[in-house]
Amino acid sequence: MRRYGVRRGRRLRPDDVSMRRADRLRKIVDEFRALRAERPEIADTRLQISLPSPLDLAIFVFAGQPWLSLRYLPVFTQAVVDEVADLAAHAGPDVVWQLETPSVLIGMDMARRAPGGPALAARLMAGQVASLIARFPDDAQVILHLCYGNYRNTEMFAPRDLGSAVRYLNLLADALRRRGRVCRRCTFLRPTARTLRRVPRRSTGR
Repeated sequence: MRRYGVRRGRRLRPDDVSMRRADRLRKIVDEFRALRAERPEIADTRLQISLPSPLDLAIFVFAGQPWLSLRYLPVFTQAVVDEVADLAAHAGPDVVWQLETPSVLIGMDMARRAPGGPALAARLMAGQVASLIARFPDDAQVILHLCYGNYRNTEMFAPRDLGSAVRYLNLLADALRRRGRVCRRCTFLRPTARTLRRVPRRSTGR
């Protein structure tokens, strides 16, 4: 996997790590609106747009260099916030963002090597995602997508149950509530029947 760094004496800015798709997204929104105007049966349908989490973007860019991913996370975060705010001004309520963050479940799985590691990882990443959503425009609608990573069509790990997802979502619900925000939907891949085992039923919060 290719990885990058920052030259000595240079400053990384949000525009440097932006996906630079603003014009393309506006065009897609306009085409979607035109289609919806012709199809009364989808009048209440919104356009879903994929949005990689800034933490995942930073991890991917600085592959194998977690200290750089954390150091420059605020830069990636600002780039994502700027993109959402920019399109929100054009698209308004016609768009719903799918915030994709495989680093959550992968990170919790990797943290099992340390005592209490998964719980700490879940709490830190719940705070990170909640802080991000709190910076989006008030009317921005967000769907959270958790998955297990997919590099060259290979999952990064194979979970045996939904326990990690439930624990994380409970923490995220609490973190969002403290910030006066909500994320009403979450999607994730169900573990395969071969690896799935029963876990106690728990609430995932609001």
